[in-house]
Amino acid sequence: MEERNYGIDMLRIVSMIGVMSLHILGHGGVLDHTRILSINYNLAWLLEVIAYCAVDCFVLITGYVTIHTKYKPSNLFLLWLQTEIYSIVIMLIFFVFFNVRDIKECITAFLPVTTTQYWFFSMYFGMMLFVPIINGFIINLNKKNFLILLFITVIFTLFSVVDGNVFELNGGFSMLWFVILYLWGGALYKIQCVHKFDLKLVKYITIGMILLTWLSKIVLENITLRLMGKARYGLLLIKYTSPTILIIGCGLLIIFSNIKCNKIIPLLRKMTPLVFSAYLLQDNKYIRKYFITDKFSFLATKNTFVMMLGVLFFAIICFVVGILIDKVRLYLFKKIELKKRIQLIEENIFSKII
Repeated sequence: MEERNYGIDMLRIVSMIGVMSLHILGHGGVLDHTRILSINYNLAWLLEVIAYCAVDCFVLITGYVTIHTKYKPSNLFLLWLQTEIYSIVIMLIFFVFFNVRDIKECITAFLPVTTTQYWFFSMYFGMMLFVPIINGFIINLNKKNFLILLFITVIFTLFSVVDGNVFELNGGFSMLWFVILYLWGGALYKIQCVHKFDLKLVKYITIGMILLTWLSKIVLENITLRLMGKARYGLLLIKYTSPTILIIGCGLLIIFSNIKCNKIIPLLRKMTPLVFSAYLLQDNKYIRKYFITDKFSFLATKNTFVMMLGVLFFAIICFVVGILIDKVRLYLFKKIELKKRIQLIEENIFSKII
C-alpha cells in the first residue's frame, strides 16, 4: 500500500479555509459592500482570487489520491450519510428552536443531493459514480490520450471565458467540469510518478496566474468604467472553469504534494477526516441564511489590514467550529463501527455479484 501523502492533506485543510473565505467574502457581503475600485475592493478581490481555486483543488485532490487506491462505493455512501445527517439535524434544530417551519424547505433537507442543497456534493456524488470508468482512462494514460485531455481542456476553458455555460459547464457548477478536474488530478499523479516538476517554476507560474487573474479584473473594470461609465468584464477569468484558476489549482496540487510535513503528521491525521464537515455546516442553507448572509459586510468599511485579517480570521473560526462539531459525529461513527459494518456489507454484495 502506498504511503499517505500528508502534503495533500495539508492542501485539503488550506483549501477548506479558502472555501470558508469565499463564503465570507461572497455570502457574507464583504465584496458587495466595498466601494468599487477602492483599495479595499481591489484587495478583497485579491483574497477572492487566491481562494477561488479551492473548490477545484478538492476535486483535483480526489483524482490525485483515488487513482492509486481501491475504489470503494462504501466511502461515497459514508460521505452521503454524513451530508444527510448534517442536513437533517440542522433543519430539526431550526425547526424546534428557531421556529423555522417552511414545509418545503424541511422536505428538501432530507434530499440534499437531488435538490442540490449542497451544490458541490451533488456534482461530486455524480462524478464519483463514474470513477471506475474514469480511472480506466487515467491508468492507461499515454502521450496521445494526455494530448487529447489537454486539447479538450484548453477548448473548454478558453470558451468558458467568453461564455461560462458553454458545453453546459455552468461556470464550473457542473458534473462535467468535476470529471475534467478529476482527470487532471489523476493525470498529475501519473506524471509525477515518472517526471519531477521544477517546483520553483511551478511556484512562479502559480503566483503569475493569481496576479494575472486579479489584474485582469482591476484593469478591465478601470478601462470599462472610463469608457462605458460602468465597470464590466471583471469576472472573465474569475470562474471555476477559467484556465488561470485551473492552472493555479494544479500548481498548488503539485506544490503541496511535494511538501514534507513530518512534524505535524499527528495533527493532520486528526483533522483530515473532519474537514468536509466544515463545508456542510457553513454552507447549510439555514446557517448561510441566518448566520452568514451579509453578516460580515461590516468588514468592508474597516481599514484594509483589518478587513483582510478579519476575512481570514472568521474563515479560520468557521473552519475550527466545523471540525470541533464534527468530532462528535466521528466519535459516534467509530463507536458503532459504522465504517467497518458498511464495508463488510459492501464486500458481501460484491462477492455475490462478481
